[in-house]
Formats: sequence, C-alpha cells, structure tokens
Amino acid sequence: MKNITKYIIGISILVFGFVACSQKENNEATQIDKPKIAVSIYPLKAILAELVGDKMEIEVIVPPNASPHTFEPTPIDIQKIEKADAIFYVNRHLDSWLVKPYNDKSVPVLKMIDRNLIENTLHHCTGCGNEHHNEIEATNEYESIDPHFWTSPKLVKNILPKLVEILIKIDAENAEFYRSKEKEFSEALVNLDEKIKAQLQHLKNYKIFTLHNSFSYFINNFGLTYGGAIEEKAGQEPSTRYFYDIAKQIKEAKIAAIFSEAQLKSNIMENLANELGVKVFELDPIGGKDSLTTYFDIITYNANVIEKAFGIK
Repeated sequence: MKNITKYIIGISILVFGFVACSQKENNEATQIDKPKIAVSIYPLKAILAELVGDKMEIEVIVPPNASPHTFEPTPIDIQKIEKADAIFYVNRHLDSWLVKPYNDKSVPVLKMIDRNLIENTLHHCTGCGNEHHNEIEATNEYESIDPHFWTSPKLVKNILPKLVEILIKIDAENAEFYRSKEKEFSEALVNLDEKIKAQLQHLKNYKIFTLHNSFSYFINNFGLTYGGAIEEKAGQEPSTRYFYDIAKQIKEAKIAAIFSEAQLKSNIMENLANELGVKVFELDPIGGKDSLTTYFDIITYNANVIEKAFGIK
C-alpha cells in the first residue's frame, strides 16, 4: 500500500511539474511572439499605448529625465532599437540620432500630420517665436519646424489613422482591435481638448515665457499667448544680448511667472527670476515619471501648472 501511495505521489509531482513547465513555456512564447516597437521619447509611447493596449511591447529610448535634444543612445539602447519591428521618432530636428542607421524601420511621426493643419497651427500661434518656425519647404518636409506636436490633442488626433495603418502592417491579426482603440482614443482627445480649453479660457491675455520653445502647439491649441523662449536653442545658454532682450519683454508683460522644463536644467531661470521678481514653475512636456504615465496625465499636468502659476487655482 505504501509503495502504491509513493507511486501516485511521484506521478502527481511529475504531472504537476510538466503542467507548470508547459505554462511557463507558453507564457514565454506569448511574450516572444508579441511585436516590439521602439519610440524615441515617452510621449510617443503614451500615444501608441492608447492604441496597442497589451498587443505590443513598447520600448522608450530616451529616459524621462533626459532631453531628446541632447541625448546620446547607449549600447543597451541600440540593442533595444535593433530588436524592434518598427521605430517611431518625431523628426530630424528633435531625435535625428535615431534615423540614419535604421531607415528601413524608422517611422517619422511628425510627417503624418496634415500639412495644412500644421501650417495653420504655426502661423496662428499668438506671439510664437521663430526658433523652430521656418516655413515648411517641399525639399525639407517638416524637418525645420517645431517638433513638439504631441502637446496639442488636435494634432495627435490627426495622426491616429496613419499610426493605426502602420500598426496593422506589423500585426494584421489584431487589426480590428487597433481600429476600435483608435475610435476610443479619438473621442477621448476631443473631450480632453474641450476640458482644457474651458479650464484655461481666462488666461488668454497672460504671456507665457518658457525655457525653450516646446509649448507653442499647446499654447495655440488652447487659445493662450506665447511670450518667448528664455534659451535661443534648447540646452544652450543665450547670448548676453538675447538674455537682456527677453528679460525686458518679461518685465513689460507684467507677469508673475516664467516656466522651466523638467528635462532641461538651467541656472539662468533662477537668475532671471531673481532679477525680475517672478516665480519659476516647472512644465513637463515629456512625462513618463511619477504620475505622468498617460497622454492625458501629461496634458492635464501642464494645464494645471499654468493655471496655478497665474494664481487662478
């Protein structure tokens, strides 16, 4: 009887072990079979995550605390890029380090935006400077203009159909899922747009001065007024002449706040604030850390910071 019991226990252990191993192998196979896409910056992940759900894995190359303007990929980053089925980047102005070696897999997202829509946005941004705002030339498609399109829900909504087309090419089996998610996301963007416009409508006469020109689409989208950029070029201290000129503009605007950026550290902001007697508030166009994990988190956070800076909330 004891021998039979031992035999049954032994068989049970073998069966349990076989089932457990099979489940582990199936789970690993599922993970391996998932398409992989890489994105240069977190906002692209936040947008694509709304479309792919759990159907794809998304690797972000630039860390949340770094700026794509000054970033250089590591060997580990390059491995992630090489394993991806597609690589989404913005344009050569922002993340050119991701383009040349991977042309066959690279997807320039800014080019997906309707030309007329983006031209209209750039030409009707009240007070916007010209750091990125050159005319869009046929020979230089979208490469010389402001790359921070994702700060405008309207522009994000415009690219969704083309993003979904690319996702379906990568994973045709889940085509209907991606189309369904596109519809959901599109409707949510309209609601977000209306909500933030209502929230900020009383601030349209306040000039917004930022560390560098990364919020002109946001400012235009929500009917605000752009004052200027503290830095002539992202990550580079301005010339003495430019510094005094922008300081004069801030003083004449009679505002109580200027805006720094989470990914670009600059002592010049504090110096300027002390000299003019204004406060510094930090915007975050990238997100990806703390509570800024979804696209909606990023846009709402920056709207709340601007509202708080001008004493409305």
